[in-house]
Amino acid sequence: MLKTYKAQSQLILPALKGGKIVYCEFTDQDNTFNTLDKQLQDYIEGSTMFALKYIILFATAKVENKVIPKQNIIPAVVIDPAIFPEITDFQDAADILKKEPYRIHYSKVKTPDQIKDQAELMKVSFPNLK
Repeated sequence: MLKTYKAQSQLILPALKGGKIVYCEFTDQDNTFNTLDKQLQDYIEGSTMFALKYIILFATAKVENKVIPKQNIIPAVVIDPAIFPEITDFQDAADILKKEPYRIHYSKVKTPDQIKDQAELMKVSFPNLK
């Protein structure tokens, strides 16, 4: 099933697909993103942005022919594992994860557990984090 999502403004949402990070772009004229991929649909619908109604399900359609509409997906750059021994508090760790090249949305790094989870996803290590 084809699902079209609409964001309140232009947005690039990082998503996990098949163990890799991809970016769903809501950057067209209408701030929409189309996908047939069930894994991406589940990820978007489970995101904080969706729960807060920043992203809404705009339309659904059954696709009967083999023509697949353009999906605004940017493959992520492969990020080598990084170690930050100088980071000792969670706020500094969150700041690193929100910046390039990780670009984690601030709502996903609010608690120590979220920061640890996102760091693991991004292959980032903070060995001296307390």
